[in-house]
Amino acid sequence: MSRTQQRKDMILQGSSLKALVTLSIPLMVGNLIQTLYNLTDAYFVGKLGYIQFSAISYIWPITFIFLAFSIGMSSAATSLIAQSIGKNEHKNAVTLATQFFIISLIAGTIFAVIGSAMTPFIIRLMGAEGALFDYSVAYLKIVFYEMPILFLFHVYKAMREGIGDTKTPTFYLGISVVLNMLLDPLFIFTFNMGVEGAAYATVLSKLLVMGFMLYEMFKPNDSLYIALDQLKVSIKSMKNLFEIGIPASVGQTVSALGFAVMSSYVVSYGDPTVAAFGLGNRITSLVMMPAFGLGAALATFVGINIGAGQYERANKSVFTAMSLGFGLLSIGSVILYIFRIPLIRLFISDPHVIDLSDRYMTVLAFVFPLMAIIQALLGAFSGSGHSLYVLFLTLSRLWLLRIPMILWAKNYTNLGSDGVWYAMLVSNVIVCIVGIFIVLQGKWLRPTLKL
Repeated sequence: MSRTQQRKDMILQGSSLKALVTLSIPLMVGNLIQTLYNLTDAYFVGKLGYIQFSAISYIWPITFIFLAFSIGMSSAATSLIAQSIGKNEHKNAVTLATQFFIISLIAGTIFAVIGSAMTPFIIRLMGAEGALFDYSVAYLKIVFYEMPILFLFHVYKAMREGIGDTKTPTFYLGISVVLNMLLDPLFIFTFNMGVEGAAYATVLSKLLVMGFMLYEMFKPNDSLYIALDQLKVSIKSMKNLFEIGIPASVGQTVSALGFAVMSSYVVSYGDPTVAAFGLGNRITSLVMMPAFGLGAALATFVGINIGAGQYERANKSVFTAMSLGFGLLSIGSVILYIFRIPLIRLFISDPHVIDLSDRYMTVLAFVFPLMAIIQALLGAFSGSGHSLYVLFLTLSRLWLLRIPMILWAKNYTNLGSDGVWYAMLVSNVIVCIVGIFIVLQGKWLRPTLKL
């Protein structure tokens, strides 16, 4: 029996809890590796000064906006590939993977060119001035060069996760991070390239690994690969991908734009607040690993089970993932709260930034358990291919709830930057309640694969 068939049997017939844990552990490790990558950049760039540090945090929503299309299409590809595998339609899975590759290669190249050309305009539109503007532009222009690489990585990731393999993408991500750790100090300090050196190290570390992933994507095998004889447009498969991927991409874009607007309000409180916001997000991503891992694992689990017609098993797995994630993140919140000050001081020495980071992370300790529920909800809806629910929750959380609350707190209270943190907490509580109600309705279990 092949490893692909073994993974499929585990997802369809084994313990749901065991399957979710087995699928999610590599994803959690992948999130840890990604966090280490972010912290590596933060550590070395932080040595240059807190404005340089603020710059690499400040541009995150922009890169996310441009990646939103790829992330949304990737969730669609993962869902449809998983449903194809569950339905024993291997040929259709190959066709879907090949069409996603064509879309990603073209879109990634276009976005890289447009993004790099528009960088100064975008950064100025966000409200950055002076040194923050200069460092943000220098970093972002270079980072845009990795767009085609990241888009193709999402193709590889969707292909592997769609068949239940969450380990291999993590392996390649780990190699990329190790390379980045080695290249960061070399480019930043030895070559005296500063913030730009961190950007070049990021791009080069991913480029070196992409060659190996491309080889695996095109190598014929018994699981899933990109077929050279299908490197042409298939209207039917592309339509299915776009029907699910576009709402998911819009959801990702709306989310990224929302975070960009949040960043613009954070900027209005000064550079120290920007630094605290960026540092808090990077450190707390460690606690969020179980939530992201379980959410992504649940997408694969749900997709394959819906493809096989096992709707009740898919439904029960959502509550299993929510319960497990809530417990793990509650423990993580307590640990982070206890050790928050030493962690902050590891990256920043400015007393004012430390104080702001402390207050932010204190509120986040209450946010984390809720995020476990939200990620499980998003994973379930993504895995079933019902991306309109993902769009609705994302739109509601940021644009209908959080941003209006931030505006209200800024203009009508004396909370200062703390108003941003409290708005995050309240918006997450409301979205959890709404999302659970949608799950209980059961309409999200309808198959979305079209053969």
